[in-house]
Amino acid sequence: MSRDFHETSCLILIDTLRFAVGGYRVDLIVEGDQARLAVECDGDRWHGAEQYEEDLHRQRKLERAGWQFCRVRGSAFYADADAAMRPIWLRLAELGIRSMQSHREDEND
Repeated sequence: MSRDFHETSCLILIDTLRFAVGGYRVDLIVEGDQARLAVECDGDRWHGAEQYEEDLHRQRKLERAGWQFCRVRGSAFYADADAAMRPIWLRLAELGIRSMQSHREDEND
């Protein structure tokens, strides 16, 4: 499978699907063996100040129910994608959520 096809199809799915959690919608859920992380992508064209406050209220309610969150802002991502994604990669590592590639490499060692 070509990388462009894989990335493009994943982006389309992420853009069109939201995950239902406790009556709310979450942009993306990344699951590992022992933990999961809700990732919210705050696109500037969709999120004004009022929507952002509503999103944070929803996030706080879900955090009280045990969900863990990371947020990435569209403006930060387009300015420096690596820097914008770094907190997500760090949080995933803290939670022990590893990529399938990491699991394959461990199996081959």
